[in-house]
Amino acid sequence: MGIHTGEVIAGVVGETKPQFSLIGPTINKTARVCSKCPPSKILISKETHKTLQASASNFVFGSMKADMKGIGLEEVFTV
Repeated sequence: MGIHTGEVIAGVVGETKPQFSLIGPTINKTARVCSKCPPSKILISKETHKTLQASASNFVFGSMKADMKGIGLEEVFTV
């Protein structure tokens, strides 16, 4: 599972078969983080890590670098 924190745009798209849709850079980065997640782990972005560190101190994080398409090499954290 991959988790990223950021802004999104949400709405219903379509007239004949309306579907709820989320779009934006946050959704794309979340997909990239998820694709780099090791088995049986939760991988979070540096933005989510920063948010969790500010609000909760009972998490133990591991750190690694991930090369994400369209983003490049970035530090991510396992929970």
